[in-house]
Amino acid sequence: MVIRRILILNDGRDKILKVLQYSAKLALYLNIVDRLVALYLPRLRRAAPSLTFSPSPTEKAIDGTPLLIAALRPDPAADAVRDHRARLEKLASHFSLARKTVRLFHALEPTQSLHDLLLLAAASPSPLWFFAGSRDRLIELVACLVGIANDAADDLICWSKMGVLGPAWAKAMTPVADRLWFASIFIDARDVVRDRAVARRKLAALRGRVAVLEKMEWAAGSSKASAALDADAAADAKRELKDLYVQRDLLLVKLRVFNISMAKLLMDFVFCSIDVFDLNAKLKLSDGFQIYSGLAAALLGSWKLFIKCK
Repeated sequence: MVIRRILILNDGRDKILKVLQYSAKLALYLNIVDRLVALYLPRLRRAAPSLTFSPSPTEKAIDGTPLLIAALRPDPAADAVRDHRARLEKLASHFSLARKTVRLFHALEPTQSLHDLLLLAAASPSPLWFFAGSRDRLIELVACLVGIANDAADDLICWSKMGVLGPAWAKAMTPVADRLWFASIFIDARDVVRDRAVARRKLAALRGRVAVLEKMEWAAGSSKASAALDADAAADAKRELKDLYVQRDLLLVKLRVFNISMAKLLMDFVFCSIDVFDLNAKLKLSDGFQIYSGLAAALLGSWKLFIKCK
């Protein structure tokens, strides 16, 4: 199953948990619990009047009969709303911590990339290997350093929320992690744009070759040309054409993944910009901007993994 292959991956578990986390936040934001209670539990309000009267043990009327004291009774429907909202808030909070726990020690991945990059630099005779040629090597070095710092900050926040470190650590490292994530979004976007351009060039060249072979195949099928063309050459062209069709389909899937990645990075940019630039306070934005962008990024990331694992 595709879902099983996704859940095997740490990134897959993170994306699924993120979808659940922001689905719970969206349910809270849209007051879905209140609407469900109002729709399915109106009988609670009818069955439980808001006022009840009970005889007072101390106060009595002039004739000596006990006075009836009006007392407010709790509203079961309101209690159900508060209870379910509290559960959803805890669920969203626990999903957030679970995501951070899943990504603990994720800094090992960019550390390994940095190690491989430094080995290539050490094997090069030039001491300025990172600055020679294109800027890809230098940008890759910066990406590794930003990734290590970002993952380390996320780990410290996770340890703080788990109680291993004090709450001051989470408060101090959260803006640092937000700014590092903001920088990594631009690095990832540059890589996606570059790889998508390469894939498009390959697809254009491949389509040109496919057009040539299709013309040869059509010529081989005609009665006059079939005698002139060599049978082995026609068979080779047919096999090559079949392979090119497979490569074309793979390139089209890659381009689709690149487009999904760009859309996800755009949602990440919207989400992260609100925290980095404190737009909620400056522009009086509602929480819905981050909830919708976070859920959209989670769904796009899950869709990308689904295509890769399918």
